[in-house]
Amino acid sequence: MRPTRRKRPGWSGSSIHNPQSPPAEGEAVIPPGLARKRALQLLKSWQANIHCLETFETLVPKADSTLGLLWWVRSLNTFQKSFASRAVEEALFQQVVERFDRIEQIEVLIRELDQLLQPCRDREQRFWGQHASQRVGWRFVTSLAECAGMLLEHQDAHKHWKSALDAVDWYSSRGWQLDQAGEVLFVEQPDLPPALHRVRARLRRGFLRRSDRIGQEFSRLLSNGADEVLNLPTAGEVAANELEGRKESTAVFYLDALRFDLGKRLAMLMNEGEPADRAVVHRAVAPIPSITALGMAFALPAKRQDFQVTLEANRTGFRVTASGSNLDLSVAANRRKWLADQRGVKNVLSVADVLDGQIPKEVGKRRLLVVYGAEFDTEGHDGQLQLTGAEDHLTRYAQAIRKVRGAGYSRILVTTDHGFFQWQPESDEKDEAQPEGELLWLSRRAIVGRDLNHPTALRLRVPQSDLEVMVPRSVNAFRTYGGLGFFHGGATLQELVIPVVVVTWPSQAERIDVVLSPVMGITSMMPRVEVKPEFRGQGKLFAESRQLSRRVRVRIRDAASGKVVFRHDEPATLEPQGRPVTIPLKHVASSPSLRFGAGLVVEVLDADDEEVLTREEAPLKFEMDEWD
Repeated sequence: MRPTRRKRPGWSGSSIHNPQSPPAEGEAVIPPGLARKRALQLLKSWQANIHCLETFETLVPKADSTLGLLWWVRSLNTFQKSFASRAVEEALFQQVVERFDRIEQIEVLIRELDQLLQPCRDREQRFWGQHASQRVGWRFVTSLAECAGMLLEHQDAHKHWKSALDAVDWYSSRGWQLDQAGEVLFVEQPDLPPALHRVRARLRRGFLRRSDRIGQEFSRLLSNGADEVLNLPTAGEVAANELEGRKESTAVFYLDALRFDLGKRLAMLMNEGEPADRAVVHRAVAPIPSITALGMAFALPAKRQDFQVTLEANRTGFRVTASGSNLDLSVAANRRKWLADQRGVKNVLSVADVLDGQIPKEVGKRRLLVVYGAEFDTEGHDGQLQLTGAEDHLTRYAQAIRKVRGAGYSRILVTTDHGFFQWQPESDEKDEAQPEGELLWLSRRAIVGRDLNHPTALRLRVPQSDLEVMVPRSVNAFRTYGGLGFFHGGATLQELVIPVVVVTWPSQAERIDVVLSPVMGITSMMPRVEVKPEFRGQGKLFAESRQLSRRVRVRIRDAASGKVVFRHDEPATLEPQGRPVTIPLKHVASSPSLRFGAGLVVEVLDADDEEVLTREEAPLKFEMDEWD
C-alpha cells in the first residue's frame, strides 16, 4: 500500500490565496474543509502570538526546504498573497529589486515605484518584513517608493502658482514633504542592497531636478512681488503672540536651522501616541540674508518694527539693536540679556543641560525658560547632517521637550532663525558671477550693499535697514561650490519659510502606567516581550483630556550580577488605551554567559528618564554556552 503523505499547511495558504495560479503539486495541498481551516488558523496564530513567533521563524525555513514554492513563485509575474514562506518573500523581494534596477529612465522609475508602493508596504508589514529577527528588505523598497510618490505628487506643483504667496502656501501645507523625501534619499544606509543603490541614485537626480524647477519658479514670482512673502510674521512676532496673556509656565526652544519639514516632524513626534494633538506648527518668515546673526534676533518675542539692522564698521557682520536697548542682538550673550531684561528669563539652558536633568525648580505660577540647540546648523556645515539625517536629533529634541514638560512647563514654543537646503551640483555646473555695485558683505547665497546690479539675481531689501541684498535664483550660488552643500542665506522656500511649533498639554496631565505581559521564560538569543498600557477604567473621555503617552525601553538583566543581558535600541510608544506592543530584544555581547535555569529580570523603563516602571522575573530556558 502506498504511504499517505503528510499535508503541509504552507501549500494550503498559497493555494487558497492564489486560486488562479496554484502550486503544481496538487497532492501537497490540503483540500477545502475543516483541516484546511485549522491549518490556516495555525499559520495565523504562529505569526501573531508572541509565544509562537520564535517557533514559527525556526520551522518555516525547514518547511520551505521540503516544498517547491521557490520554483512556483519564480514562474509568476504578479505579487502573491501568500505571506508565510520565507523563501517566497526572499524570491519576490529579489524580483522586485531586479525589476527596478533595470529601469534607467528616471521618470519611468518614479512611476513604477509609486505603483508598487502599496503591495510592497503590505509585505513589509507582515511577519518576514517586520517581526522576523532577520527581516526581508521590503522596508528599503517601501522607503524608496514613498519618496517616488512624493516626487510624483509634487512634480507639477509649481505650475499652479500665481504668486510667491501661493508657493509659500503650498510649501507650508504639503510641499515640505518633498524635503523630507530628499533627506531619506541622501542619508547613508550601509545595509541597503547594492542594486537599490543604483535605484536610489536615479531618484536622487529626480529630486534635485524638481528642487531646482521649484526654486526657479519661486524666484521668478518673488522677483515680481516679494512684499507679500517678506511681510509675513517673523518667528519673533508669532512667539510674542503666543506668549501674550498666557499664564502657564512656558519654555522657548531656539533650534538653529530648524527647516520647516523638521518642525513638522518634531510636531509629529510630540503628537505620537497622544489621544489628542498636542503640537501645532505655525509658519513664519526668516529675514534675508537668512543667517543666524539676523534670524535669531528676529526670533526674539517682539515686533520687527522694534529692530534696527546695520552693518558693522569693519563690514564683517551685522549689528541688530532693539528699541530702548543698545545691545547688539546678533550676539548670543546679548540676546540672553535682552530676554532677561524684557521677558524676565532667569535661566537659559542648552539641550544637553536639559537632557542631563539641569532644569531649575523655581517657585511661582508663571515661569519662562529658554533652551538653545545648534546641532542642525553645526552638522550641516561640516557635511554630517546630510549623511546621517535629522531623525536622531529630532528624537533628542523631543526627549528634551518631554523633560521640560515633566519639570512643570505645560507649554512649549520651538522656533528657529532660518532654514536650509542640501544640494549636490553636477560636475559641470558653474557658479554665478558676483553683482556689481557697492559690495559691503559677501557670502555664497547673498551679497549686501547698495546700488547692486546683476543680470539674473534677485534684488531684495534687508529688513529694518537701508541696505539691499542680492540673492541668486533657486539653488545657485555666487561662489564655486562642490560636493556636499549645506546652504542658507538666500531666498528659497526652504530658507525663508520657517516653523514655530507650539506644544500644549493639560495642566493636570499624567503619563499612562505600563503593564508587562507574563513572560514564561527566555528561550532564545533574540527574545520578544509584550508591553501594554494599563487601563484604569476612567473611560475614553478621561484618556483624551488628561492622559499622556509614554515611551518605553525594555531590558533583561541577570538577577545575580545585575548586568544587562538583552536590550533593544529604539523606544516603543504606548498610547492611552492603545494596543499592546511587541518588543524584540538583542543579546548584549559583553554580558555574562549563563546556564539553563539562570534567573533573569525583565524590566520596562521610561525612555526619557530611565525610571523602572514594572519588572518581572523569568528563567533562562536554554544554554547560552551553545551560542558562544
